[in-house]
Amino acid sequence: MKAIPFLQRGQVTAFEARHHKAWEGVMAALAVGYLALAFLADQGSGAFPFLIGALAVIFLTEFFVRLWDSPSRGR
Repeated sequence: MKAIPFLQRGQVTAFEARHHKAWEGVMAALAVGYLALAFLADQGSGAFPFLIGALAVIFLTEFFVRLWDSPSRGR
């Protein structure tokens, strides 16, 4: 039984290797956005907690997909 039926193991790693600079750039931009929103949320402003939660879900999803895709997992 496959956990993610539309992906083969290693595809995410191969995609990231082909687009390494763009991948890291996007993740860095999201991290900077997360920090900015966290500081703004400390000031007591509006809907920032929802946006912080959405970014946290993106980071956790990326982490677990890359963990699942790791070639050394299960050795």
